[in-house]
Parts: sequence; structure tokens; C-alpha cells
Amino acid sequence: MEVWNLYNLEGVKLKQTLIRGQKIPKGMYHMVVHIIIKNSNGEYLIQKRADTKESLPGIWAFTGGSAIIGEVSEDAALRELAEETGIHFNKGDLTFSRRLIKHNHFADIWYSHMDVDVSKLIFQKEEVSALDFKTKEEVLAMIELGEFHRYETEYLSAVFNI
Repeated sequence: MEVWNLYNLEGVKLKQTLIRGQKIPKGMYHMVVHIIIKNSNGEYLIQKRADTKESLPGIWAFTGGSAIIGEVSEDAALRELAEETGIHFNKGDLTFSRRLIKHNHFADIWYSHMDVDVSKLIFQKEEVSALDFKTKEEVLAMIELGEFHRYETEYLSAVFNI
């Protein structure tokens, strides 16, 4: 069971929590983190969601997930990155890019520049079935083909400006 902290619009943590799957009350938000890894060739690390995932099975996306109770944004980003890619960073290794406010969650975008051989990464098979690096153009083409999560323009702009 995954429990989330809830926040107000200003990002102040509230006393109320929520179990994943429960409806988020109006005027409250939960925190989602996204971690963008860009290599020296200008390519972005992407992951294919496991076919067993309830949400968007088998779809390619950027690394990310929900912060759980007690986590601050950076801690959640470090945990998600390790779980979903096998990349282990320490506090301070990721750089905060920006926070986007969506209808019921904050999307905190973190990033780092790194070259890594994806064939050597060990990740959670329950979450991810494959990792790869792709250029901006390749990601956009995958979106058009329906192979990649269709992120909003504002989000893609933030990612591709890293």
C-alpha cells in the first residue's frame, strides 16, 4: 500500500494523507517526480513500462513516480531513479529544474548529465521492461506513433531545454 502526503497549491504539506488509488480532494495535490538523464550525445534516457503495469503498460516514458509519505522531492527522485533504472545517486547529484502544477499533482523535474551503458543497468522488472537513450526527435516520433507517453507541451519543453 502506497501512502502519499497531500499539499496545498503553495506546496505546503498538509496533515492529510492519501492511499494510492483514492480520489485526491479538490484543492489538494500530491507530488510526482520526474528524473531526466541526458548523455553527452544529447540523448535522453527513456524506459519502457512493464506490460503488467496498471497504468500505461508497455509504453515508453521518462523516469518518474509518486513521492511517498515522508519523502521530500529530491529523496523521491533518488528512490525512483534507483528503482526504475538501477542508477544510484546521492543527495546533491541531481539538479532541480522546475515544478509544474497539474490538476491534482505537482510534477517536479530533476535532471543530471551522464553517460551510462543501459545494458549494464539492473532495474525493477515489475516497473520497467527496457531502457534506452533517444534523441528529442526520436522521442517526438515515438509520441506520434503512440509508443511513448503523450506528455503535455509545457512538460516536453521543460525536458528538452535541459
